[in-house]
Amino acid sequence: AFTDEQNVHTNEFASRVTYRPCRWFRSSIRYQFRDDDYSTRFEAQDTVKTGTRSHIYTYDVMLQPVHALVTTVSFSRQTAATTTPASLASSANTPTFNADVNTWLLSADYFPTPNVTLTGGLQYSQADNFNDVADTALPLGADFHQLDLTTGLKWSLTETTSVGAEYALYTYNPNENVESGEYTAHELWLEISK
Repeated sequence: AFTDEQNVHTNEFASRVTYRPCRWFRSSIRYQFRDDDYSTRFEAQDTVKTGTRSHIYTYDVMLQPVHALVTTVSFSRQTAATTTPASLASSANTPTFNADVNTWLLSADYFPTPNVTLTGGLQYSQADNFNDVADTALPLGADFHQLDLTTGLKWSLTETTSVGAEYALYTYNPNENVESGEYTAHELWLEISK
């Protein structure tokens, strides 16, 4: 089908509280609310409206134990619910789709000399929301484990010239009852800027 029209309307609210008792320690709690309304019309069809609401709670800690090392540790929980017109249809009766995701993040930047930077990051996300409603509709749910690992080196040769390299590993392992698409990917970048 051809998509004749699609409109997205988003309302978003965010609030943060930060505690910084000393130079080397900072802690924050953040709340985000997001409401997305989608309106889509396909060729020769009526307009279909879908909505997603999510709440994101994030807690992070930034530590700088020595001048040359900055670390961040973070935990985030996103609760999201998606409703479609199929939830009201007597034939489908598709329930609200919940996709609650937990994410842990650890990152570090280290400056052994003023012109060399070492970076590293580890992000792990996990969801366990499989809801098998195949007897009334479709099996729904976000059910996966995802890992992103990056590490890099940047060397500033002069004020205007730098050389950098970065390696990344990405893995995604879904529940096969929900989706396919398991993968492992390796990426390597080399960057020269002038």
